[in-house]
Amino acid sequence: MPITPADNGTGAGNGDGEELYYAFENVNDSLSYLDGLVNGGSNFLLNGDFHIDQEYAFANVNSPANGKVFFCDQWQGGGQSGDGGGRITYEKQWVALGDFAKSVKMTCQTVDSSIGSADYYVPALQQIEGNFSKHMLGKNISFSIWMKASLTGTYSLIFKSSLNGSYSFCHNVSLTAGVAKHVEVDLGVLSTSYVGNVYLTSGSFTVFVAPLCGNSANQSATVDAWEAKNSWGHSSATNWLASTSNTLEIAGAQLTVGDIKRPFFHRSFILEHLLCQRYYWKGKLMGNGSGMNYGITTGSQHYYAGGVSFPSKMRAVPTMAIDTAPTYTNCTHYDLQANEYGFVHRVDPSSNNYIRAINGVYTADARLT
Repeated sequence: MPITPADNGTGAGNGDGEELYYAFENVNDSLSYLDGLVNGGSNFLLNGDFHIDQEYAFANVNSPANGKVFFCDQWQGGGQSGDGGGRITYEKQWVALGDFAKSVKMTCQTVDSSIGSADYYVPALQQIEGNFSKHMLGKNISFSIWMKASLTGTYSLIFKSSLNGSYSFCHNVSLTAGVAKHVEVDLGVLSTSYVGNVYLTSGSFTVFVAPLCGNSANQSATVDAWEAKNSWGHSSATNWLASTSNTLEIAGAQLTVGDIKRPFFHRSFILEHLLCQRYYWKGKLMGNGSGMNYGITTGSQHYYAGGVSFPSKMRAVPTMAIDTAPTYTNCTHYDLQANEYGFVHRVDPSSNNYIRAINGVYTADARLT
């Protein structure tokens, strides 16, 4: 059973004056309690702490063209459609925002002063897969987040669900330059009209923060209130990609079943790390590989030169890649074979001697698309 929760002593919380931290007698108790919180209605999206530098070192994380990058705690960002040329740099910072000691600052690195009709940018998004978000179906859900911008204007929060194929709305937010704002949104009841169990494996609930869209057909005009519309931003959204001096900061995102006025549940570093590695893993294959293999046949024999078990079962069979090539001895690369639990690196021998492929850096990608 969990030990009695206590105030952290600061009197600061996520809207109701208190933050709770829990201690447990053993791992099974903590996991059981977390499962009870998730199934019982606590916040599902718990990434206000920004623990994990996921895909790259935070000193230099830049958004890609026509793709997404994991920047922290399962959060992703980047240009999603077209390529107007704008780029965003992500930085995890020990700078308080609202009730949170850490935040993520997004900075315009490359300007896009006029976003084309075929282009849109999503500075930050969080996708929650159906296995975790199915508990929201048929229940009232709400969302809150701390936001601060260097430029006064209108910014957007977009909520889209493929759990039932139709749930989508936009909440536009007015921000004053340099002033942190705690945004609270009541999303209402998420419909249960899904087909079969498709939501378990392919469905997701996605939160988009401050997207910029050039297509006027996909824009909303409502400010500081939600609108049930399949939109990607405000009709007069502030283009903070117009200058490299512009920034946007976020912290304390919380997606909740029920009332938003509840304590923020702080997930442990270890648990957050394992959850991140469900979608993206990066690691090094060290040691002596296959060791001594005298008498082996050269050519296309596809010998194993080593492998790794993933620390967390991945969401799906990952796409494998070599980030930094290993040092090959008496062999050449053939392929990487993987499942949700791990991978092996296969090589072709080039001489009748020992084979080895060591110190390579590999990535496994099983993110939602």
